Amino acid sequence: MSHGPPEKLKLVVKKRGFTLIEVLVAIILLGTGVASVSLALGNVARNAARIEESATLNRLAARKLDELVATGEAINGNASGTFQDEGFPDVNWSVTSEPTGVENLNTITITVSKEANSETGKQISTLVFVPPAQEEA
Repeated sequence: MSHGPPEKLKLVVKKRGFTLIEVLVAIILLGTGVASVSLALGNVARNAARIEESATLNRLAARKLDELVATGEAINGNASGTFQDEGFPDVNWSVTSEPTGVENLNTITITVSKEANSETGKQISTLVFVPPAQEEA
């Protein structure tokens, strides 16, 4: 009588390495992850460019509005132009001056947009005191 395990139980096969199916599943998972990360990074880059363009348009609009108010040109009515002198030839601006209903107070609105995409235009408004006309004696 033998005290050890039967001969059939002694044959234990040790598994080494990965099966072909395991490798294929790992490759598919890795490929899906890499593709997802690539798409996410592309979206981040597009959003960053859009935000930068929006900030530039806001900055140009604020600067031009300050200039027009300081020189008094905004009070005179409607005007328009480009930012070619500032290095943005494809960016247009237009300004309107409208009465508010309060005597000697106008709303000045400047609109800035790229020629190629007017949907991304920015508007900034402010109130400006319009001095009353001097009467000559």
